Amino acid sequence: MALACTESIQLGADLVEDGDIEIHYTDTIAIPGKTVSANPPPTFRNSATFNSRTFLVGTLNSPEFGLSSSTTYFSATRLSVLPDLDDAVIDSIVMAIPLDTIGSYGDTTEVHELNLFQLVDPFILESSEDTLFSDLELAYHDTPLSTITTRINARDSISYYNPIADTIVRIIPQLRFKMDTAFWSPVLRDSLINETDTSIIEYVKGFALESSNATNSMFGINLQDEASAIVEIYYTVGDTMKELYLMDLGVYRHSFFNQDFTGSEVEAVIDQDGQDEFLYLQSMAGPNVELDLSFIDMLPNEILNKAVIEFTVPEPLDINAPINQILASYPLEDGKLAIIEDVSTRFLNFVFGGNLQYVQKNNGNFYYKYEINITNHVINIVNGEIDNKRLILSGLAKSERPNQSKIFGPSHPEFPVLLKLITTKP
Repeated sequence: MALACTESIQLGADLVEDGDIEIHYTDTIAIPGKTVSANPPPTFRNSATFNSRTFLVGTLNSPEFGLSSSTTYFSATRLSVLPDLDDAVIDSIVMAIPLDTIGSYGDTTEVHELNLFQLVDPFILESSEDTLFSDLELAYHDTPLSTITTRINARDSISYYNPIADTIVRIIPQLRFKMDTAFWSPVLRDSLINETDTSIIEYVKGFALESSNATNSMFGINLQDEASAIVEIYYTVGDTMKELYLMDLGVYRHSFFNQDFTGSEVEAVIDQDGQDEFLYLQSMAGPNVELDLSFIDMLPNEILNKAVIEFTVPEPLDINAPINQILASYPLEDGKLAIIEDVSTRFLNFVFGGNLQYVQKNNGNFYYKYEINITNHVINIVNGEIDNKRLILSGLAKSERPNQSKIFGPSHPEFPVLLKLITTKP
């Protein structure tokens, strides 16, 4: 391998006989790569340790990535034993779903028509090993249970009248669907239905939330275990006693991603060799980027001190921000991906990198870029601990993010994907 430049420095000359340590540095090795299809990411695991937060709703449409949409499903269960409501009057029922800023993407000024549907089959998982993936679509009835039309603002609190407090209160940003009391009445009054969480889900089935008219706007809802996603049941006991009972939302939750690349730039290059002037990286179930690390076979017999790959990103549109953090993995024999050793979740940005940076290039213009440190991964390949020389790049938490990145690829004339190496002679 020809190195771009060499230099010699003095280090501890009084401690070693030959104080010259020769450092080799290169930043001119272009890395082959291509845009590749990705397996559907997991969206839910039936495990006590699973606690994903952001679930996406809406549609994105761009000439680069085509059409991407997300529908989110969730179930309802008890927070506590139901009170005796036989003689109570059910005044109103509201489903409150908190918004999440992480999922906001595209045109945030767009007005969404949001429909809440009932699922056809009960949304319940029997096995503790069950994992749901984003290509699973759940059937729901055609007629919505409730509809609201609104512009999504996940940062501003809202106000509503609380009949218990008999006053206007301000609460966290959320969607509030007014529901038909007749739909919930059997759940509240029939002990055979509300006896267990399972019996409730068997009756209620579950819900689908979708935006029917979004063209280029997506948002997130917070269904984390600790989130205040609830059904508020307001009722009156006797003539005047106002009471509130809460039901929980999201014990089971899942998002279905539909990716349609028809007519897009991605369709023309995905899974094809030689189509690499640009690379396309997308969250949800969108494409990953695959890099070929065959350069490792040509490394000189020297000590590898550092190996970094640099990617440059064109100036993005304000409404379509690039992915904030990318990860690197390698394929295992069973087809699954394993995160490379250099990725440490505790020190992700400091050790591995992969975060989006805004930098000035030598032409004086500013660009976005990613740098990823793959030093330990290269050493593991050289030492024979890893056989596969394919490196897969993906976005952090793909199922919870809507972002997408168009990247200058290996054959781009000005900003190809480059490898930076620092080595020393043994």
